[in-house]
Amino acid sequence: IADSAAVALQSAHAHGWFHGALRSSSLLADSTRSIKISGLGFVQSFSSTPNSWKSGSRGLRNYLAPELFASSDCLSPACDIYSLGALLHTHLS
Repeated sequence: IADSAAVALQSAHAHGWFHGALRSSSLLADSTRSIKISGLGFVQSFSSTPNSWKSGSRGLRNYLAPELFASSDCLSPACDIYSLGALLHTHLS
């Protein structure tokens, strides 16, 4: 499941998109354990200016990349990778 989630993120990033508020409920598994990413209301384009990620991400503090607390200008695919790592750490430990 972790591999499938990483592949799903990689695909989104390859198409110029990042989630910005990844959490457990954003990862949906089908019967083959293939992961789909939901929560498109939070998805941002690389070219867009992040403007409301904090208001839509209440309760996600444990999964948000630390740099997002200093500046929302650094919202990037790296933040999704951090969030995925935090999710995996939480659920596998």
